[in-house]
This record gives sequence, structure tokens and C-alpha cells, in this order.
Amino acid sequence: MANIYIVRHGQSMANIEHKYQGQSYDTDLTELGRTQALDVGNKLQIRDIKIIYSSPLKRTQQTADIIATQLGLKVFPENLLKETDHGDWCYLTDDEIKLRWPEMYQLWQTNPSQIIFPNGESFQTQTAKRVIDWWRALDKSKNTVIVSHENIMQIIITFILGQTLDHIWEHRIKNGDVICINSDNIEIC
Repeated sequence: MANIYIVRHGQSMANIEHKYQGQSYDTDLTELGRTQALDVGNKLQIRDIKIIYSSPLKRTQQTADIIATQLGLKVFPENLLKETDHGDWCYLTDDEIKLRWPEMYQLWQTNPSQIIFPNGESFQTQTAKRVIDWWRALDKSKNTVIVSHENIMQIIITFILGQTLDHIWEHRIKNGDVICINSDNIEIC
């Protein structure tokens, strides 16, 4: 297995607002987000990257484009790497969600595998399934960059570690973080 670098997109406008973005609230990167993407590109220049995949959402595509420009590569958009469809939670803050769906919000914090977002995806049977299916099919024989979202990265990490989805919150990932996965381990680069 080559090195697989999974990158969380740079800071977006919705990250500043502390709002759920999901698939429908798709905001641009902030100036800091663009700087984070440049920093990631600089880190990866010596890594002999062969291919870059990205969620097609604006914040990930902008991050991937900045990295790709630095590496002289093309970005391949991948729909299966999209953020979870948070449905009615999109555009809302944690506090707003807690007020409207207190039990569901608590379930998301404690047993995310059981959550079905109102008018959105089931985290386990839709989001996690599509991500894990894609990960299993990925050609891991060449150094690869994947630009995606925190939940998507958490799904991949828990899968590799043999954990259930209910362990995702053990793996917090900041905007612009790079997780290096190889046959030996998983680490923040």
C-alpha cells in the first residue's frame, strides 16, 4: 500500500458561522481556508503524489484545486466523497438543532450510527456505506490525495481501525488537517 493522504477542506464561511453545511449549504473557503490549502499543498510537494480525488462540493473542490495547482495534477471529483446529507440540519447551528431536535441531537453525539437526518441521509446505511464501498474499491498502489469532509474522514478512519461508527468523535479533524494512511499506521501529517 502506498501512502494515502486524506485532507479535510480548508475553513469555509459556514465553519466560521458554526453551521452545518452538509450537501446543500455549500460555502466558499475563507482567506484562512485558502491559506490552509496552500499549506497542505506545500507539505505534499515532496510526497510523489500521483492522483487527487475530491468531493465535488465547493469547499472541497476549492481546496483540492489549490493543492493540485501546486502539485501539477488534475483533480478527479468523486460524488461518493460528498459530506453527509444533513437534510433539515443544514444552515443551522448546534444550538438551533438542540432546540428543534434535542433527542436526535443527543443521539448524534452518542450513537451516530443510529442517526437518520430529517430529510437527509441515514449515517450508517447511506453515508458510511457509500464511503466504505468507495474506500474498498480505491486503488491503493499509488500515493493518493483525497480531499473531503470531517465526517467522511472519520468514517474511513473508524473503518480502518475496525471501530464502529459510534467511535467517530474520537477522531476530531480540523480544517486543513492531513491524515496519512499507510500499511503501518494512521497519523496526522
